[in-house]
Amino acid sequence: MIRQCKRCGCNFVPKVSTQETCPYRCRPPKKQQVEIRKARREERTIITSQSKRTPTKDRNKLNRYYQLTYGITIDDFDKRVVTQDGRCAICGAIADLVIDHDHKTGDIRGLLCLPCNSGLGHFHDSTGAMRAAITYIEKSRKQ
Repeated sequence: MIRQCKRCGCNFVPKVSTQETCPYRCRPPKKQQVEIRKARREERTIITSQSKRTPTKDRNKLNRYYQLTYGITIDDFDKRVVTQDGRCAICGAIADLVIDHDHKTGDIRGLLCLPCNSGLGHFHDSTGAMRAAITYIEKSRKQ
């Protein structure tokens, strides 16, 4: 795909889809390139850190998801986070919490960190399998 340079008007083949200027004549000086890269890196960092916060639009989507999936609002979720002091109900870690629910009844059991919630999922909520895992770990520590 041939593109026209935005600075000098010559035609060139871009190496990447975002390239807007010809690579030789209109290339900025090395010092300016470093500054441009640094600015872009900082911009990416800001965008990444902001995406961890939940903007209103995303919060509305999350609210809808919670209502459809668990029958609670995001405000109910926030109240549960406060009730649990922002800690996982199993390990007590302060982390981003997710809703743990009983897959048979759909009832919410509490809020867990992702590793604990995943662990329960891998054991298919089987207390027998979890007890066997505990016995296995304790047995291996005695050796």
